[in-house]
Formats: sequence, structure tokens, C-alpha cells
Amino acid sequence: MLEHIAESLVATTQLISYNGKSFDLSLLVTRCRLAALEGAVAIPALAKQLEALPHLDLLHAVRRAFARCWPDCRLSTVEQRLLAFDRGQDLPGCEAPAAWLDWLWQGNPRRLPDVVEHNRKDLLSLVALIPALSAVYREPLAYGADSLALARYWCKRGRDQQARELLESRLAGNHAASHRESEAMWFLAHLYRRAQDWPRAVSLWEMLARDQHPGALEALAKFHEHRQRDPLQALEYARRLPNHPAREHRCQRLLAKLKRAADGTLDLGGGA
Repeated sequence: MLEHIAESLVATTQLISYNGKSFDLSLLVTRCRLAALEGAVAIPALAKQLEALPHLDLLHAVRRAFARCWPDCRLSTVEQRLLAFDRGQDLPGCEAPAAWLDWLWQGNPRRLPDVVEHNRKDLLSLVALIPALSAVYREPLAYGADSLALARYWCKRGRDQQARELLESRLAGNHAASHRESEAMWFLAHLYRRAQDWPRAVSLWEMLARDQHPGALEALAKFHEHRQRDPLQALEYARRLPNHPAREHRCQRLLAKLKRAADGTLDLGGGA
């Protein structure tokens, strides 16, 4: 069987699976190594090939989009909620090993066709899931996906504008109504700051600061101190930070700046 797999992978350039990267692949590689001990020549090469091939595990893409929105990310859940795929009278996947062992140990092949049919449906779902996920990643709000997680995904790939547009659509008309919305606002403010769009970043920080968001308070303190050169305004935000040695250090430094400005030994520029 392993030699047959090796032959079928000769022209393969990529693997696609659902939970195969952390489960099925490791089992196959272990089987290869065990079989190699019995002298099967092609098997060690198969193990290396399996480990070297690019592997797209769609479970990770589904989890990124729906882990915080669905009760679980099993393939059956994906079929119901995203693919509208009804398996009908299908052999549960957990029973497939028992059906295989019935044949292997007792010569009873009765349930093997059900295993084959179950696997066929798995493959059909996998094929359908690729374009479905593409649509989800393009328009997550239309599919009830986690737009914040997907904004972070696009950001990591250098597509900040797409991430900003996604979060702007999510937050349109909704101002920190929940902890998750606050997370989205905080990340969008980070994207604005990175783009040097200070008015929009400050606007979001100020909304978050109304609810005593520590990160927003600190960001505003830094903004007014270093960009506006207004230590008095910076001090007002710094004093609202939670009690912490860093808060005291920031406040003391700002008070020292104000004292030096009052003494005429520090030029704050036109921003103060």
C-alpha cells in the first residue's frame, strides 16, 4: 500500500488535506519508517517526500475564519454551515477503523464499501471547500466569519489596506459595543498608526480611552508627548493609566518636562 502511494505521488507538487498536516501525515511517515525496517526500498524516499511536499491543511484556514464563531471546526460542521452538504446515511468516521479491522482480522468486508463512500464524500467536501474559503476570505462579513482574525491574516501578508477596509466595514456605525469590537478598534488604530494616519488613529484611541482602555491611554500619552509636544495633555492621559511602575515613571518624566518648560530650559515648540 505504501509503495502504491509512492507511485501515485510521483508527479505531486502539493498536498491538500483537512487536519492531515498534524494527524494523517505523521501517521503515514511513521508507517513508512516502520516499513523501511522490513527492507521496502521505496518507502524511505516516500517518507522524505511526504515531509518535503508543500501541504495546505484547510483546517487551519477554517479555524482562522470561524473558531470564534462556530462551536467547532470539524469537517461535518463545515459541511453543514458553509457548504450546505448533506451526507445522508453516512458511516461515521470514527467507525472506519473498526470496519477495516473487521476485514483485516475476520475477513469480513461488509462495511468496507461504506468506508470508501465516506472517504469519497470527504474528498468532495475538500474540493468544494477551496473556492468556498476563497469567498469567505474575500467577504468574511457576508459569511459570519471572524473579520478581525482575517484582518490580522491579511496584515501579516503585507496587505494592510485590505485589512483596514475589512475592519472599517465591520465597525461602520458600531463603536466599541463589546470586547470583541474593542479588539477590532484597537487593531484598526494600530493599522492607521502604521500608515501615519494620525487623525484616524487618535479618533479610535479616544473612543477606546473613554472605557479606560490601557493601550489607548498609553498611545494617546505617547502621541501628545512626542508628536504634539504637549506634555500637559500627555500627563492627563498618563495619570489615567492603571497603577504600575511604568505609569509612575511616565508621569514623573512628564512633570519634569513641564517644570523645565516653565523654567525656560525646555523648548516645547509650537505644538504645546
